[in-house]
Amino acid sequence: MIIKYKILISVFFLSFSSYSNAGGPIDSALDIRLEGQQESIESQKTIDQLATQKLGMVQEYQQSTVQLGDLKVYNDQLEKLVEKQREELDSFNRQLQNAKEAQRTIVPMMLKMVKVLNRFVQLDTPFLKKERSMRVMNLKEMLDDPSVSTSEKYRRILEAYQIEAD
Repeated sequence: MIIKYKILISVFFLSFSSYSNAGGPIDSALDIRLEGQQESIESQKTIDQLATQKLGMVQEYQQSTVQLGDLKVYNDQLEKLVEKQREELDSFNRQLQNAKEAQRTIVPMMLKMVKVLNRFVQLDTPFLKKERSMRVMNLKEMLDDPSVSTSEKYRRILEAYQIEAD
C-alpha cells in the first residue's frame, strides 16, 4: 500500500515537473527517487516470489514427512509379513523332510506287506487262488510303477488285505 502511494506521489511530481521549465535538480532528484521506487517494487516482487517458493517448499517438506512416516509403518508391516512367511516356509520344509523320512520307512513296509500277502495266498486254501494270485501280482507291479503315488499304493495294499480278510 505504501509503495502505491509513493508511486502516485512520484507520478504527481513527475507530471508537475513536466509542466515546469526548470528541468534542473528537481527533475534529477525525482528521477533518482522514481528509480529507487522502481527498484523497491522489483525487490518486493522478488521477495514475494521467494516467499511463495518457501511456502511451497515447506508444504512439500511436510507432505514428504507424513509420507515418510506412512512408508515406515508400511515397511514395518511388510517385515512382519515376511517374517511370518519365513516361519511358514521353515515349517513346510520340516514337514517335507518328515514326509520324505516317512516315505523311506513306508515303502519297505509296503513291500513286506505284499510279500506277506503273497505268502498267505500261497499257503491258504485253494479258494479262488487264481484271482487272489492276480491281485498280489498286480500289487507287485503297482509298487514298481512311479506314476502311482505312495498313498495310492498303500491304499490298494490295505484294500487287498481287506478283501483277503473278508
